[in-house]
Amino acid sequence: TCLPPGAGFGSGVAVSLVAKSISTACGGSLHQVHNLEARWNHRFQQMRLAFPNDLPVGLLLGKLQGEPTSPANGGAKQHVKGAGLQRHRAVLFKYVCDSLEVCQAALLWDARRDSAVAIAVADGRPVAVDLMDEPGTLEPAPELHALVQQMEDSD
Repeated sequence: TCLPPGAGFGSGVAVSLVAKSISTACGGSLHQVHNLEARWNHRFQQMRLAFPNDLPVGLLLGKLQGEPTSPANGGAKQHVKGAGLQRHRAVLFKYVCDSLEVCQAALLWDARRDSAVAIAVADGRPVAVDLMDEPGTLEPAPELHALVQQMEDSD
């Protein structure tokens, strides 16, 4: 994916684009997918991992698989939708931002929801990154940024 002009390190445009791309690869927004949890359970069972075990996050992404389908559709392979839940998307977001130097990003565990929250510094301000409901939406989150700073300072 090419970034638009002005979408350099830490830009809100780049952060939003990464979030949207991850959401698409992991099965789409909750508004598009009504059975994401069931799809995740099915994909997890297909992996046949013994618990506890490391989860290869890449296996949760959408992919083309199988033999080409009928000649009527040009012989295209079947597309299998992704099955990443919030926590998987958040980990992937952090990894992509760090690896591609998109922005500063961190993960916070939300014990109430048993999930991870992705936060980033976009356009010089801390934001919570939506990866599920409205992928790419950046909500101001100074309180989360202060918490991360506090945790880093205590190390």
